[in-house]
Formats: sequence, C-alpha cells, structure tokens
Amino acid sequence: MCAERLEYVGVLGKVEGWLESMFEGPFTRVFRPRVQPAVIAKRLERSMEENQTVGVGKVFAPNTYEVSLNPREYEDFDRYRNSLEREMSSHLQERARAMNLSLISRPQVKLISDERVRVGSVHVSSWLQDMDSGEGLGQVEFTQPIEIQRVRRTQQPQTATLTVVAGPHSGRRYSLPSSGVRLGRGTDNEVVLEDPRVSRNHAEVFMRGNEWALRDLGSTNGTYVNGYGIRERALESGDRISLGGVEFVFHARR
Repeated sequence: MCAERLEYVGVLGKVEGWLESMFEGPFTRVFRPRVQPAVIAKRLERSMEENQTVGVGKVFAPNTYEVSLNPREYEDFDRYRNSLEREMSSHLQERARAMNLSLISRPQVKLISDERVRVGSVHVSSWLQDMDSGEGLGQVEFTQPIEIQRVRRTQQPQTATLTVVAGPHSGRRYSLPSSGVRLGRGTDNEVVLEDPRVSRNHAEVFMRGNEWALRDLGSTNGTYVNGYGIRERALESGDRISLGGVEFVFHARR
C-alpha cells in the first residue's frame, strides 16, 4: 500500500475508529446502515473541493454543509447524529488544512431527512456563510500548505492528455509523460503558452501515486478547474482547466 493511501486511511480511521468504539459486540451485527459514515465523509470532501470561494490572496472552503439522506438511512444515524456531525466537522477541518484552504469558522455539518433522496444515496450541499455566533471574517483560520492526499481510485497508472479548447492554440493536444509537465509563458516550460495573461511559470500537471494532479505555481491570474480557483487539486477525466486566457480539457484513461 502506497504512503499516500496510508496517510488518507489514517484520517478516515479516526472517524471509523470512533464509530467502532460506540458500537461493539452483538450490536454491530444488527446495526448495518445502508450508507456508511466513510461514504458521507467522501461526499463532504468532494463538496469542499467543488465549492471553493476565491478571495484576495486566499481560497476559502465552505463552512456550512447539509447532508441529505433518505428517511430510512437518516433514522439509522439519528440516534448518534450530533456526535457524527461533530466528527465530520473535525474531519473537514483537517481536510481544509491538507488542501491549504482558509476557513472563516469551524465547519458546520447537519444531517437532514429528505424523502426525495433515494435509498443508498447521499446528497451534499455546501456554501460559505458568516456565522451568527461571532465567528466571521475577522477570525479566518490560516492554513499551512502541505501535499493533498486523496483516495486512490485505481491501482493502474493513467495515461493522460491536455487538449486546448480556447485560446490561440485551440485544438492542439499534449500527451502527458509520467514525469509531468509545467505550463507557462516561459520557454523553459514543457508546454509553452504564448498568451500575456499566462504567467511565465503558471502551473504544473504531475503524477501523484496513481492519479494526476494540478498545482498552481504562484501565477498572477490564477489556475481554475471547472470554474473554481485552486492551489492544488487531483484531476478527473473531463475536467476543464483554465490558465489565464488558455483553456484545456483533461482526459485520462487506463
């Protein structure tokens, strides 16, 4: 097992270990929720990644999360819902630090029952909200940059391409070597982008374990994935990447 996977398992293990301590012995054989807490944690992480807010010199993570469950599954969690919400809040706080995101308050997680959600599904909504309790923009939590760790979806390395879909080189396709590529206006980059809105060394795409990731290199105009400003993020096939005035579509296959 790779080191990245071990580190991620260590984070989720805190949530799962806490659950095991609550439900031991014969009760564990009876209590089998259709949706596991680890699944909720992963959906919360994805919502955090997809709903970032770009500020002045910072990228903010959502601090309010609503988890909608089918009433049958909500009933399974309701008996220890408050404790689970607190554990998920702590998990999101750790995840924000790992992703170098700022928080204006401790994440607030609320599980709700919704008949529109089918059994086995989890719907998560998240947004940035000033808190009435006094936790606001004056109490922004500053995080330190460390490498992101995410669940590995495959054990096989992926081959990938970047296709330019907007800008002066529209239609051009770049195959990505496993060593990765740097993108920017400077001629020392593997992918040279002749656009004044692109920084000299703008971003890099690289392999992390068995998946591809994108990292901003301190660019002036920022790096965006699917319309959201990022500092570093794992990529999925079909993601749309914007660097200044140049836009790419990332494709990966096994």
